[in-house]
Amino acid sequence: MKRLIIILIILVLLVGAKAGAEPHVFDALYFVVGSVTANGTPPSPVAGRKVVFYKDSPATAIEATIDSNNKFVLNIYDNLMIPIDPASTYYVAIEKDNNNWGADPIPVTLKAEGWNNVNIILYDQTIVADTTPPIVKVESPNGGEEWQAYSNYNIIFTCEDESDIKENSANLYYSLDNGNMWTEIATGQTTNTPYSWKVPNIPTTQAKIRVEVQDNSPNKNIGTDESDAVFTINSANYIPLYISRGADTFNASILLTWETETTTDPVFYILTGEGSGVYTDLASSWIKLNGTNGFTIDYQNKTAIYTNQVGTGYSEAYFKALYPGAESEKDTLLPTATAVGKVNIDIPKDPSQLELAALPLIPANYNIDSVIGKQFGTGQAEVWGFYNAPLNKWGSEYYNGSTWSGSLPDHEMPPDRGYWIKSKTEAKTITIVGYVPVQDRTMTFSSDESLFLYGNSYPKTTAWETSGLSDVLIEKDKIWQWNGDSWESKIYLGNNQWGGADTSGLLFKHGFWINKQPKADTWIYKKPY
Repeated sequence: MKRLIIILIILVLLVGAKAGAEPHVFDALYFVVGSVTANGTPPSPVAGRKVVFYKDSPATAIEATIDSNNKFVLNIYDNLMIPIDPASTYYVAIEKDNNNWGADPIPVTLKAEGWNNVNIILYDQTIVADTTPPIVKVESPNGGEEWQAYSNYNIIFTCEDESDIKENSANLYYSLDNGNMWTEIATGQTTNTPYSWKVPNIPTTQAKIRVEVQDNSPNKNIGTDESDAVFTINSANYIPLYISRGADTFNASILLTWETETTTDPVFYILTGEGSGVYTDLASSWIKLNGTNGFTIDYQNKTAIYTNQVGTGYSEAYFKALYPGAESEKDTLLPTATAVGKVNIDIPKDPSQLELAALPLIPANYNIDSVIGKQFGTGQAEVWGFYNAPLNKWGSEYYNGSTWSGSLPDHEMPPDRGYWIKSKTEAKTITIVGYVPVQDRTMTFSSDESLFLYGNSYPKTTAWETSGLSDVLIEKDKIWQWNGDSWESKIYLGNNQWGGADTSGLLFKHGFWINKQPKADTWIYKKPY
C-alpha cells in the first residue's frame, strides 16, 4: 500500500510537470524576436535587461529578458495581447536602467504566422541625451538686399549639430511683414546647399527668410534662424514668358505662354538679329508686336503665337511681355529677366564639316527630345559631348530619322557645354529656344584633368578680357574654337593678356576646348551684358 501511494504521487508530479511545459498551440502565432547591440565606451552590459513590446505605452507592455547571447523572444499570443492588428504599428523598447526606457523606440509591424526580426541598440548609460538644437545661420538674404520679383536668387544658409544634421530636413519660409507671418517656400530640402528661389511679385520692404533644420538625435531637435534684418522685394513691370517651338521644323511658329494673372493685357516686344550676337543698346531695337501681322494673342488662355519670318527671316528673335505703362523697360537690352528667345544654328552636312555648337539660351527642358527634337526630319544626325566624370569620356546620341538614342548622360544637353553636331543626310538649320540667362554662369575644373569642352550659353560673343577666364588660367593655358570653317586658338599670357588668333572672344553659339594645367578651379563666366 505504501509503495502504491508513492507511485501515484510520482505520476501526478510527472503529469503536472509535462502539462506546465507544454506550449500553447494557436491558429496564428505572433512573435517578436531580435538581438541587442551594445553601444558606448565601455559598452553597457546587455544580458539581463528587459525588452518590452507595446502599442501605446510601456506601462501596458509585455516583456522579455535578454539572454546571455544578447537575444530575446517576445511571445505576443501567449501573453494574451489580442486581438493583434497586423496593419497597426507597435513598438519595441529596451530598458536602459531601472524602469527607464529609450525615448525613441523601434516601430514594429507584426506579421501573422511568422516572425518579426528586430535589432535595437542599447546606448551606454553615461551618454547624455542631445537636447541642443542645431545651429542654423541664414547668410543670404540677411538684410539690406534688393531682390527683383520673378527673378531667381539663392537662399544661402549653413547648419551644424553634434548629432549631425538629418538629411533633407531643411524647411524654408518667407515673410513679407518682418516675421509676423510666414509662408512656406519648400520643405524637405538638402541642408547646407543653396536653394534657388523664384521671388514672388509681392513688393515689400519688410521681407525676411527663415530656415529650420532637424538633427539626428532621438529627440529630433529643431534649429532655426531668420534674416537678421529685412530686405526688399521690388515689383516687376514685366511678365515671365515661356517659349517653345510650335513644331519640330525649321519654319515652325514660336509659341509664347505665361502664367501670371494680369488685370490688363500685356504689351509684347521683339528684338531681332542676324545671328552675330552683336547689339547696340538702343530703345529702338525692341519693336512692339501687338497688332502686327504674324503675331496673334489669346489673352484668355495666356498664349501668343509668332509666325512672321521665324525661319529664314531672323536668325535670332527675343521676346518680352510688359505691363502697359512700362515701356521704359524695353530700353534695357539683353537681357533683364524678361527675355526669352529663339536662335538658329546651321549644321553642315557630314563628312565635309561638323559644327562645334553651344546652346545660346537656357532650355526649359534639357532632354535632347526637347532641345532638338525631330528637327532633322527623316534624316540622320549625331550629337557628341565630352565629359570629365568619369575621366575624359565621350557620350553621343544618334538620330535615326524618328528617335534619339545613345549615351549622353540622362539623354540631356545642358547649357554651358560644347557639342559636336553633324547632319549625316543634308545641311540643316535647327532652332534652339529658351530663356536668356541673367546671372553669371559657373563652371568647374578638376585637379586631375587638363582638357575640358565647354560652351557659350549667352546670346552674345564675350570679350576675352571680360570673360573671367583670366581668374582661373595660368600662362600657356590654351583655348581652341571652331568657327565653322577652321580652328582658332588663343593662349593666355598672364595679366589678362592674350595671344594667338585675332578672335573677338568666346564666340556666340559655339563651343570651345580649354587645355589648362591641372588645378581645381571654379570659373565664374561673367555675363556680357
